[in-house]
Amino acid sequence: TSPSAIMRAVAFVKPESGSVPSVIVIAGNGLVSRSVDGGAIFNPVSSPAITAGTNLSAMCMIDSKKVYAVGDLGVIRRSMDGGLTWAIVTSPVSDDLTSVTIKGKIGFITGKNGIILKSEDAFGAIPGWFKLQAPGNESWVKYLTHLNPVPALNSVYFHDYTSGYVAGDKGVVLKTMNGGVSWEQMPMNGIADLKYITFSSDIQGKILGSNTTVLNVHDDNDNISTRFYYDRLGRLVA
Repeated sequence: TSPSAIMRAVAFVKPESGSVPSVIVIAGNGLVSRSVDGGAIFNPVSSPAITAGTNLSAMCMIDSKKVYAVGDLGVIRRSMDGGLTWAIVTSPVSDDLTSVTIKGKIGFITGKNGIILKSEDAFGAIPGWFKLQAPGNESWVKYLTHLNPVPALNSVYFHDYTSGYVAGDKGVVLKTMNGGVSWEQMPMNGIADLKYITFSSDIQGKILGSNTTVLNVHDDNDNISTRFYYDRLGRLVA
């Protein structure tokens, strides 16, 4: 990797044995590099889908083969061979994208201007990413319309196919229990821009934000875990 390169995203999977991930992928301004020795050496990846204008900002690695990356101007890329080669995935937006998570075949992406995208088959032949705030499914937007401009949503975390959270600027934290069909705003103190959300258990989590903000989350209301998920019409799918 070039010494002057700005790398904004990293992804790896926990090794089945030992303490060093077998594959680590990092990405940034038109660059993707990967390591197969726990990070000792990174080699740049050459792919027509990764060009000088491809500014990647977040990644998600499902296993040693499947990787997703998102970035500025609605860019979505995926790899099926551990980051060696990449393919362009059709994006329904041109807004900057900030975070991506995949659970099984269900994927969620967040972005600026209140963007939340979902795919019901993220690694299928046609991933079919769509906007959750499309006409007819605007229930969650009411929590953002009083904020001008509409804040960026910076981080997404899902326990499973149905229960998940989104954190964003201006203290926004949203929760869904039905795979994104509807969202509720979680009460949070302060108005810091929130940049990252993660959970160590089903109910315990942390949110990191601007100005050294660290929020502890204890959420056991309506907490569920399921192998089912809801499609874009709100139908329960096994």
